Amino acid sequence: LNFGINNGNFQADSVFTSLASGSYNLTVTDANNCSTTQQTVVVENINITHAQFTANPTIGTVPTEVEFTNQSTDATNAVWYILEDTFYTQNSNFTFTDTGLYNITLITYNNTQNCADTTYGKITIVPPLYINIPNVITPNNDNLNDIFSIDVEGAIAVSCKIYNRWGNEVYNFEQPISPNLQTLNIWDAVTTNNSIYSDGTYFYVIFIVSPTGIKESYSGTVQVFGE
Repeated sequence: LNFGINNGNFQADSVFTSLASGSYNLTVTDANNCSTTQQTVVVENINITHAQFTANPTIGTVPTEVEFTNQSTDATNAVWYILEDTFYTQNSNFTFTDTGLYNITLITYNNTQNCADTTYGKITIVPPLYINIPNVITPNNDNLNDIFSIDVEGAIAVSCKIYNRWGNEVYNFEQPISPNLQTLNIWDAVTTNNSIYSDGTYFYVIFIVSPTGIKESYSGTVQVFGE
């Protein structure tokens, strides 16, 4: 018996190797040159391309330049989709100038886009660190400026220690937060620890931490007038 595909060269071996993807008609002939053609045999694409990349950093404050490194395997071409831009480079750098959560897409393929692979990633951009600290509170239970509160943005953690004029710690506050702009009630000088603090000058030390690990400290005084 001889075997041939698509009326091409015939061979005694019924095994065909290194065939490109596509449809083939198999013809078999015998010693008397009698032949029969079998129904179409389909050779499917085998996609060996694997898309992957790293991003450094994956979180930052405005503005942040991110370096994207293509680590795909068995791929000759790369297409990046970052925001509304498209980049046809193996690696890419992009500067994010607005806060938000951004989806990153990388498509890689080996010469032909019929065998492409796609992978995704996320970049988080948060506001820069911001804090507003009052210097006077009036804890007289009139619901006006009763509590030592701060406005903070761009931080993921806040800690604060309050000291009296003799340097004794009177209150300790520590809390993880989200980086959106918010008001934190730090110290209620009337009801904290069931104590009533006397009027006067108190000292604070505040630490805030950004998502990128930046830590900033603030120290100062706050006047307490309870009457």
